Amino acid sequence: MPRFGVIVIILSFVVCTRAVFSTADANNIHTAVLTNYNFLVRPSDTVTVRAEMSVLNINDVDIRAQMMSTSGWISFYWTDSRLTWTPATYGDIEYIYLDTTGIWKPELVVDNTVGDIEILGSSDLLFRVKYNGGVKWDPPGVYETQCEIDITWYPFDKQKCSIEVTSWGFISDHVTLEHHVTYVNTEDYVLNGEWNLIKNEISSSVLLEEGETFSQLLFTLQIERRAGYYILNVMFPIVLVAVLTTMTFLLPADSGEKISYILTILLALAVLLTLIADAMPTTSLHTSALGVFLSITLGYATVAIIITVLILRIQVKPEGTKVPRWLQRVCSGCLVKLVCYRKDNVIELQSTSNGEDEHVKKETNIKKIMKEKRQRKSSTAAWKADDDTVKESDGEKPDVYDDFPYNNKDVAEIIDHFFFYLFAVLNLLTTTLFLMVLGIGSQ
Repeated sequence: MPRFGVIVIILSFVVCTRAVFSTADANNIHTAVLTNYNFLVRPSDTVTVRAEMSVLNINDVDIRAQMMSTSGWISFYWTDSRLTWTPATYGDIEYIYLDTTGIWKPELVVDNTVGDIEILGSSDLLFRVKYNGGVKWDPPGVYETQCEIDITWYPFDKQKCSIEVTSWGFISDHVTLEHHVTYVNTEDYVLNGEWNLIKNEISSSVLLEEGETFSQLLFTLQIERRAGYYILNVMFPIVLVAVLTTMTFLLPADSGEKISYILTILLALAVLLTLIADAMPTTSLHTSALGVFLSITLGYATVAIIITVLILRIQVKPEGTKVPRWLQRVCSGCLVKLVCYRKDNVIELQSTSNGEDEHVKKETNIKKIMKEKRQRKSSTAAWKADDDTVKESDGEKPDVYDDFPYNNKDVAEIIDHFFFYLFAVLNLLTTTLFLMVLGIGSQ
């Protein structure tokens, strides 16, 4: 018990005699360290300034203006041997605070800012000085910096933007910038709805100007776009309109809506292309894969309009007008086989003399039509055999396309079927290739 009592008495004495902060002691420190202090003179021959950046949030990434806006602060550390004192002599005070009028500080600028280039920090900002001469300076700010935006893989793009802090006025032999840590502090970072911060780093460099070098630090943020919004509101409508382009050739010509339909599709694509172009930077350094895909789809729609106009011209020809020979050759040679076209049995509704309706079934397949025509020609035009013999003797063959079984409406329908399949395949291949390139390239 006596030993325990002695310990209690000693601890009580230490607590009672512990120094308490005193404004008088603080004033004495200011007087002692600032007497004969010249804030225009740097602390040593070469001052090493260490920096650390803390990011609060990414305010905006404007891909058209090619800039990034970031909020946060940069902490700078250096040693000034003139600002030292013994804490025990001044009530154990370890820190004091000084303003810009009473202390030397490095002149620093953000040299890739998009606004006015100004010296970093406010004149009202205080410096925290430790008894061993260590100085800490934490100028906050909103940094709007240039950022070269690569839109090749938009909207699955990744961007790398930097905040460049450079020594202004002091060459690298006088002031050297180094990183305090090798990463950007994101402990207080608030998530951004459009961009995801995936990586950051700090690197040092030098700026060469008129043969002199100036120390420079680069705080680099690598960000990735959150693509969910753009998939639903940009990519899905484009792919959907591309599919609708193909449906033009399934629309019956008799409906009278083929031209208005495909023109509406073309205008929708043009509007989408305009919206995307307005969001893109006016630069030719990078080309968006999405813009290329949309331009190709717009080209498909333009070709579809031309083909539709030509099909309608064939469709509206008067009944009994002969199909041109070249079109007969194209249809008989490949189109009919490619689309597997066959005229079905036609059922016509006819009115009889007693007012009753009956169905008359007509078989119109190709083989029977050609057989009947050959029989009529052999029975009613025997003289033509002599002409054919003469033509063959002269080296000419009889025209087999006289037996062409399709009229102009049939030909228009065959061409419609062919281009429906062709555009369906082209759109499928183009869309698949685009998505593959976009997915692989963005990685």
